[in-house]
Amino acid sequence: MLWRSELGREAVRKRRSIWLIVAAFGVALAVLMSAIFWVGFVFFSVDERAKATDRAELYRTILVDALTRHEHLPVVLAEDPLVARALMGKERDALNARLDAFAKEAKLEAIYVLDETGLTIASSNYAQSVTFLGQNYGFRSYFQEAMAGRVGRFFAIGATTSRPGYFVAAPVRVNEEVQGALVIKDDLQGLADLWASSSESVLVSNRDQVVVLTSDPSWRYRTLMPLDAASRARVTAARQFGGEALEPLDWVDRGDRAVLGDVAVLHVEADVGTLNWTLHYFAPEVLVRNRAAFVTVSLGVFLALVLAVALFVRSQRIRAALESSQVDRRKLRSANKKLEAAQLELERSSRLAALGQLAASVTHELGQPITALQTYLAAAKMDPAGEDIVQLVERLEGIAKRMEATTDQLRF
Repeated sequence: MLWRSELGREAVRKRRSIWLIVAAFGVALAVLMSAIFWVGFVFFSVDERAKATDRAELYRTILVDALTRHEHLPVVLAEDPLVARALMGKERDALNARLDAFAKEAKLEAIYVLDETGLTIASSNYAQSVTFLGQNYGFRSYFQEAMAGRVGRFFAIGATTSRPGYFVAAPVRVNEEVQGALVIKDDLQGLADLWASSSESVLVSNRDQVVVLTSDPSWRYRTLMPLDAASRARVTAARQFGGEALEPLDWVDRGDRAVLGDVAVLHVEADVGTLNWTLHYFAPEVLVRNRAAFVTVSLGVFLALVLAVALFVRSQRIRAALESSQVDRRKLRSANKKLEAAQLELERSSRLAALGQLAASVTHELGQPITALQTYLAAAKMDPAGEDIVQLVERLEGIAKRMEATTDQLRF
């Protein structure tokens, strides 16, 4: 019973050891997979950030090209003598027609001329129901820049058309003095529509952190941070964004990462330069996680296969060892049976030998007394009166005692 109890305790200890090994292996595997995932996440973050940087640079290049492709036009048209004559009140109908032709050729929304007060005296949309003719844009910063002798640039929602556009103004000089401004308005909505069709997330903010262009229409005219009082007053005075509320965008800026709504993204910025604009490109962080998870799972499957192969090989070795042990056990059992048979035969032979020795001893020990007894009896028959009967009886008693002592020894 004691050895059975000891075997039971040994089996329990072995099972506990096995479970401890399995638990330790599981913990080690979890730590390893976590480390692999983290390394993969860092590696693929760098890779995806490089790709996002390239995409942001592409968008920046396209935007800069769109903003600068017509910048030369106001400067060139401002040198047209017809513009100077129109500022002096001459040939304005002819200038309207010419501006209309230029606008259609250059695919611009409008080209118009402002006098020194900001009043529109000629415009390419003179024949349209909504025209700039007679409108005063003296409050616009691009007009003020042009009157100061510089090229003015401005993005705003049109005060007349309510459509956003990019304005470039050049000073018009008459007799070497600035007498007005020639302005072009370029519609950038086509660019925004192109961005929206790309299924990528990109936006452009101005110096006041207001979103002016974006691939997501719901982000347009949102602010990347709440406007302070000075910025809001400046925007209101310039009527830059009409009646837009300029509410903050639902996002959290974390430098190289951001959260848009509830979506984690990689965040890359590119300086546009023109008008102090900044382009923001967002790449879904889930791409990084998916790539890191794929590598982790793939490596985990590979390690599992390696472990399975190792366990299979080990099990085969154990099975071979068990089979060899079974063969040896069967051989040992057969040998033990033969040994038992030999032992039984030896015991049988030993018993027969003992019986033989016993028979010999009996024959030897009883043979002499019987012979003596027979001799005494024969002598008594031959000479009945020759020997004293008492003496004969004593001799016979002596022989009987000797035989009794022999039988006692045999019983023992």
